[in-house]
Formats: sequence, structure tokens, C-alpha cells
Amino acid sequence: MQTTSTRPATWLIVLAFALVYLIWGSSYIGIRFAVQSIPPFFMAGSRFLVAGVILFAWGRLRGAPMPTRSNWRAAAIATTPMFLINNSLLVWSQSQGLPSGLAAVVIASTPMWVVLITWFSPGGKRPSWMVIGGITLSTMGIIALANPEQALAAHFNPLLVLAPLIAAIAWAVGSLYGRTADLPKDAPLSTGIQLMVGGVMVLILSAITGDMGQFDPSQVKPESWFAWVHLTLMASIVAFTSFTWLMRNITPARVMTYAYVNPVIAVFLGWILASETFDGATLLAAAVIIGGVFLIVADQGRRRQVLSADANPTEARETFPGRRRLPRWLDRRSTEATHSG
Repeated sequence: MQTTSTRPATWLIVLAFALVYLIWGSSYIGIRFAVQSIPPFFMAGSRFLVAGVILFAWGRLRGAPMPTRSNWRAAAIATTPMFLINNSLLVWSQSQGLPSGLAAVVIASTPMWVVLITWFSPGGKRPSWMVIGGITLSTMGIIALANPEQALAAHFNPLLVLAPLIAAIAWAVGSLYGRTADLPKDAPLSTGIQLMVGGVMVLILSAITGDMGQFDPSQVKPESWFAWVHLTLMASIVAFTSFTWLMRNITPARVMTYAYVNPVIAVFLGWILASETFDGATLLAAAVIIGGVFLIVADQGRRRQVLSADANPTEARETFPGRRRLPRWLDRRSTEATHSG
């Protein structure tokens, strides 16, 4: 098979990161407004399915080949943790009253789980001290940003905090699997089938739990419709496509830094649109989080020669901070991994 060793242009990487940071950062407040009058599981499943159909059709119109049985199987495996577990727990917790900013803060533990899963996988090695320092610093900021005193004062059910924490672990597992899974090489088609399969899974959950039967279009508020459209078109299509492309071209630890930036955006939007807390302590916590992101990204720049496609495109694509390559079970060892989507 003919492969390409061309590394993606820097401006494409920057644009993809900006889309993931900004759009997914706004998705938490979007979920808050959407579940006000749309049943949570039905809201999530329907938007995934609609977005998936759009992307699938786009990919096919661009000439992408029909997905194989192996592609569909890989999509089902990847989306079980990423959609059925992750998003269902996230929308459920917010429908039960968990503030959007706090949900984003808890989800921000995702990079830590990515590092730990890769580290403790067969053949895994400890990440660099700079990455560990960045994770530690950002975790400290996350704890401060969560503002536990206010959470206790609001009498949050502990299960509401556990839900997005489990969701973060599930997303990390699905993301790492999807990085080397046998998914279509065309980015829109790959994202499309994952959203379609994930949407069907969540809709089945909606039907089983009785959530779907509670949907009444006449009772849906305008802001919920607007939020649903935003989540469908921007979060499910634009941001998720960018995320999928980044996971195929950039190391997992670097991609997962979005989870440290998203809480800052989510807390700010929660303050603007839903009167959630935003004070000097929050600004300080946000600065600490960004400091952690800087350490992780700076470590990637320091290892640029390792990531250089000119040296060895396949190994460079699979390199993880502090190690030569991903463990065998996460690495297809295939030149197809160099595909840039």
C-alpha cells in the first residue's frame, strides 16, 4: 500500500485544537440548556445519529469507500465507552442538577487516565517528568476550580460527581482504542459511523429506560432546540471530526489537553449564561490549569525531533511522551497509522 509521510501543516493542527477547545468547552452549557426540556438520553442519542448520518453522507459523496464489516465492528467497540458510557453519564448527571462548569472540571481528569492507561499497559513506560508535572499542576487547578465548599453547600449527590469521573475514564479508553482501530481512513466517514453507532446505542438505552417516551416536541423550550442544534452540528460534527483527525496525527497526551482548557471555557460560559460562580479564585485555578497544559505541550515541542515525519513517520506518529512507542496492544504497527484523514 502506498503511504504518505507528509506531516500535517501547523496551521491545520492549531485550527483543529481551537475547534476542539472552544466548541467542546461550550458543549457543557449546551447540554444544560438542552436537557431542561428534552429527555437526556433521547437528546444525546438523537443528535449523535443525525450528525452521523450527515457525516456519513458527506464522506460517501466525497468518494470514500463503503465501510467494511471490520470498520463497523471497530466503531461499535470504540463508541461503547465513548458514547454509551461517557455521554450518557454526562447528560444524566447534568439533567440531575450537576452544574455545567463542575461537569467540565471532573471530565478534565481524562488526560490523567490516558497517561495511566498507557503507562500501565503491557510494554508501557513512565511518561516524562514534564508531562507528570503538567498533569499534577493541572489536577491541582481542577480541584481548586471545582470549589468543593460550594458543592457541599448546594447538597450535591456524590453520585453526580462520580458519573462524569467514570465518564472520563471511559472516554480515555475509547479514544486510545479508536486511535489505532480499523476505522475508515476518511475522517468524515470514520466520525460518521462512530456517531451513528453511538447514537443508536444511546437511543436503545433511552427506549429501555423509558426516557424516549417522555419526549414531547410541543413542550421543548426554544433554548433547548437551539442547544440541540448547536450540539448536533458544532459539537458532534465539527469538534468530533477535529478530535478524530488529531488523534490520528498527534500524540494522545497532547490531544487530551483539551480537557484542561474546556473547564475554563465551560466555567466562563456558565457564569455568563447561567449565573454560575466566577471569581478571583476561579481565575487563579484556571491559570494553574493552563500552566499545566503549557508543560505538556512544551514537552512535545522538546521532542519534536522524535515526532518528525522525516525521521520515521510511522514511529513518530505512535510516539508517546517519555517512551519510544505505544504498547503492542495499542499499536497496529501498520503504515496505515500515518494517514492524516
